[in-house]
Amino acid sequence: SVVPIQPGDTAVDLSASVAVISSDQEFELNVYLITTAGDTAFQSGLTIVTPSTNPSDPVLIPVELRYVGVGAEAAGVRIVTPDTSIFSGDTLLVVAEAFDSSGVAIPGTPIRWASLEPLTASVPDETVGLVIGESQRGTARITATLLTEQSDTSTVEVQPVPSQIAIVSGGSQSAEVGSALPSPVVLEVQGSDGLPVTGVSVRLTTADGSVTPDSLGVDTSGRMSFSWTLGLTAGVQTVTATVVEYLLVQTTVTATADAKPATDLTIMSGNDQTGTVATALTDSLVVLATDIDGLPVPNTTVNWLVTLNDGTTSPVTSTTDANGLAQTEWTLGSLAGANEVRAAIPADTVLFVATGAPGAAAVLELVSGDAQSDTAGATLPLPLIVRVTDLFGN
Repeated sequence: SVVPIQPGDTAVDLSASVAVISSDQEFELNVYLITTAGDTAFQSGLTIVTPSTNPSDPVLIPVELRYVGVGAEAAGVRIVTPDTSIFSGDTLLVVAEAFDSSGVAIPGTPIRWASLEPLTASVPDETVGLVIGESQRGTARITATLLTEQSDTSTVEVQPVPSQIAIVSGGSQSAEVGSALPSPVVLEVQGSDGLPVTGVSVRLTTADGSVTPDSLGVDTSGRMSFSWTLGLTAGVQTVTATVVEYLLVQTTVTATADAKPATDLTIMSGNDQTGTVATALTDSLVVLATDIDGLPVPNTTVNWLVTLNDGTTSPVTSTTDANGLAQTEWTLGSLAGANEVRAAIPADTVLFVATGAPGAAAVLELVSGDAQSDTAGATLPLPLIVRVTDLFGN
């Protein structure tokens, strides 16, 4: 008798009726499971059966099927895909092979696949070693089993996809411009559960100085570290860290670059002017403060000191801006002629000079020639002399 089994069937009716000569007549029963290609995949051993002659009480015959198809004589099975890790939602094809007693692979041997931790990694089709990473972090054991019950096990580590980069240490440091930060910066790639994620790389980019290395895979704890030499511009500097495999996962590391102390002062404008005494010069006095590398130094205090004549500056103390510049306004002294102002920082000074011209005529003073006498028509012996001065006697 041939009984067809349709795809999807979970049970099959193998009841049979036979003609008997006597109630104790015996029959030999063999059962075969035949593939659609006509090959015998399973068979039972020979079973001696004495059927019941009561239709309402058939004889129930236990039958044990034994696999006799390709690989039935296999000595075992081995998973050839190494243990590895995947992210939730990713897939992995695990490959196994049956082998004979000499260790030679037996192609075509059926293998049944399963996951012992399906919440971590699942195997949706037991005929294929396709593993899907699930949402639960952890290690899943994947089994490959022959129909003759030999099996092998491999492990797949499943972790959530990276969702953030945490700064473990080394953030918000400060150092002089152009110098290395005192401590390395340590980053950790984390999943949505806040735990480390491994098996990814981090790329670093910056327009401020340089980092070493600029790209590196995380270690077994999900971390990587880098050294940072700051750029030459004082102020807040940044490095952007990006997970190479997930470009939307980024973070920004900041550091403060402190300017080097100013060592030089240079006159930028306002020197060698001429103006009216006791009035403000047209142009401001401007100096540039630079460090030993010639770079502008902000936030440097500059003192303005009048060293010749009785002029004034306003302010008498000023601070360099982001470009290293400081300025003041100079009102000349009341004495016509030379004026001087010295601009000073602790490490250097420069001297501004200016010339004061007299103001408008304001006072007429008799010098000589007054109250003389002589003969009519004669020239007086002394010339008539007056002095014209401004309000300050110039």
